[in-house]
Amino acid sequence: MEIENIQKQKNEWKRKGWSIPEFRGKKQDWFAIVVELVGMLDRNSIVDLKTSPNLSSANTTYPWRVYAPFLKGVGLVMNKSGTLCLTEIGETFVKLQSKRYLANLIHEKNRLFGEVLVLLEQSPKTIEEVD
Repeated sequence: MEIENIQKQKNEWKRKGWSIPEFRGKKQDWFAIVVELVGMLDRNSIVDLKTSPNLSSANTTYPWRVYAPFLKGVGLVMNKSGTLCLTEIGETFVKLQSKRYLANLIHEKNRLFGEVLVLLEQSPKTIEEVD
């Protein structure tokens, strides 16, 4: 049984990346930025990734091509024939707009993200305490 659990953990880690794709903006604003970007894509697909979205949740905005790797990395969007559009996961996120749902998406793709969230859910921690 223990060997099966270890193998299961190894397989899970093999399919996950070590780091979250870069996402520009203040960390405390990330969720609001993601909600706004995904909402924009829900209304219209984006063809020109060089254009910058007009965000109310951030003081500085970047071109769509800067946001796209993160949005694609967590499964919210896909590039279909040069057009950035929502996936089914992205459509679900539009309806839920849940921090937990976004955290679960990130955890599904990245090592240790969920494990650290569980620790931080109880109280703030230093890096040393998390290690």
